[in-house]
Amino acid sequence: MEQSNSTLQLEIDHIHIPFDLEFLRRWREGDPEVVPPEVLAWKGNGRQFSYGSGEFWAARYFRSKEYEVIEGYDLVSKKSIFKEHNAVIQFRLGEDRVKEFSAAAQKWNRAGFRVTTNLDMFIFNKDEAYFVDAKKGRDFLKPNQLRFIYLAQEILGVPSRVAAMDVQATEPYITTRIYSLT
Repeated sequence: MEQSNSTLQLEIDHIHIPFDLEFLRRWREGDPEVVPPEVLAWKGNGRQFSYGSGEFWAARYFRSKEYEVIEGYDLVSKKSIFKEHNAVIQFRLGEDRVKEFSAAAQKWNRAGFRVTTNLDMFIFNKDEAYFVDAKKGRDFLKPNQLRFIYLAQEILGVPSRVAAMDVQATEPYITTRIYSLT
């Protein structure tokens, strides 16, 4: 991370994961062979617009690479419904650092600089850990997510990555992008 004229430059790796358009079609149609039961039970619009498909595909990819995947955590809210998942992250990263991260995020939120409570996943194995946000198509990291990424790097010492669903890729590959956080 570099700082220039009150703008922080964040370097974020994008892991391009080959993405199957046939899977996406079946997801949108609600095919129970590809859509988990809890997603089929969603009320209202969502699955039909492919919500959740990128996250599901990315989590499946990371599990295939023998990572543990935590979906559903909240490191900022004082009344999180994900206490068990938060506890695993606290154990892995250190309870004091997670508390410091949460306090910093809450302080920024009160000052009007919204910080998201989580990215899509926390990925780890015995050698490494990082946060991941899944993106497909024209989706991009929002300022509140960039603030989370910055605080995670600075306070927790944990990088964040984007899992980019790539319909043109035949093999996974990594690119690095620079984002500005003002």
